[in-house]
Amino acid sequence: MANPSYLLFVIGLCVSVTLLNSFTCYANHYFFIFGDSLYDVGNNQYIVDPDRYIPAYHKPFGTTFFNHATGRFSDGRAPPDFIASKLNISFIPPILEPGADFTNGASFASGGAGVFNTNAEAIYFGKQVELFKNLSLKWKAKLGEEEANRRLANAVYLISMGGNNYFSFITNFPHSTQSEQLEHVDNVLVEFKKEIKNIYDIGGRKFMIQNVAPLGCLPSYKQRYDINTDVCAGRPVVLTKLHNSQLIIALEELKSSLTGSVFSVFDYHKATGDRVNDPAKYGFKHGGISCCGAGSHRGGGCGHLSNDYELCFNPNEYVWFDGGHHTDKANYQFAELMWNGGPDNVVSPHTIKDLFDLRILPATTTTTTTKISKGKFGRRFNKQERNCDLPSSII
Repeated sequence: MANPSYLLFVIGLCVSVTLLNSFTCYANHYFFIFGDSLYDVGNNQYIVDPDRYIPAYHKPFGTTFFNHATGRFSDGRAPPDFIASKLNISFIPPILEPGADFTNGASFASGGAGVFNTNAEAIYFGKQVELFKNLSLKWKAKLGEEEANRRLANAVYLISMGGNNYFSFITNFPHSTQSEQLEHVDNVLVEFKKEIKNIYDIGGRKFMIQNVAPLGCLPSYKQRYDINTDVCAGRPVVLTKLHNSQLIIALEELKSSLTGSVFSVFDYHKATGDRVNDPAKYGFKHGGISCCGAGSHRGGGCGHLSNDYELCFNPNEYVWFDGGHHTDKANYQFAELMWNGGPDNVVSPHTIKDLFDLRILPATTTTTTTKISKGKFGRRFNKQERNCDLPSSII
């Protein structure tokens, strides 16, 4: 697993930061999500051939929480949904949804996306950032430059990107050498850093980056390599460890060059590995096979038209819903870790709650000040806050 010590890097800020006012309405939060199928909440239905059958838009996906498929690659919610609920805002909508309300942000995540433009049926990272830029221009036209820039600077940017670049690399180069793997990791992170810089240039300052899972622990890979439920495929795990260690170095470089930026890391690699290796400790029965699918580990075929897949009775007993995506319960746990932190520095140096609490103002002096307000989210809403003009419904 990734060494937690890698995550303990110091954040330098060249901005003035203030504590939250004594009263701040909770609807005053802005949230942007970039990523792949782990975070996709429905974008892909708008970019593929409408006649193509996409399992995530059909049962059994979505049936635990929504009682219908929504495009989420789960039986229920994705991690950003749980975070939005904690902010008491509506679930952040997919950017391509016609008529959606983007007051509090947008999700650009797309199943199959990576940092390179190699999948015509997904929104790659650069295109996601382009869509974000377009939205920022609409904000500026509607709100004015000053207010839009304030919201962009104080928004939190949650990013999960890279896993699909390693899926394709493993498929195309199954016998790659370590030097070839390092070269690929370097190419991925060069592109990744470029797009983070683009988000920063548009106005983003506060970033929560999710690293890449131990791919060899996915039921789909265990099935592909025909290995025991209790072990993980070695080559994919090694490759993702290389990525995650180099990711920390990349983020160090970014925070050094992007004045006023704040970076935190969610060690999704460790959080996933922990639940795969010891599911009972986290309230699961199964960490090596998925709830839905066909084959020895139910590693593929969930929701396919052929209907030759198996479906478990209780998804809450499983870490994985299908061969590469999590159940509602597992996603809830990951969101809780991002929000509250957890053991072994799986979120470092700030939780996503801390990032939302952080208020960034343009620097007026050369003094560096860093403050994270305490306690604002760790209690019930008072009467005044309950009377805020908050969204009345959550999908």
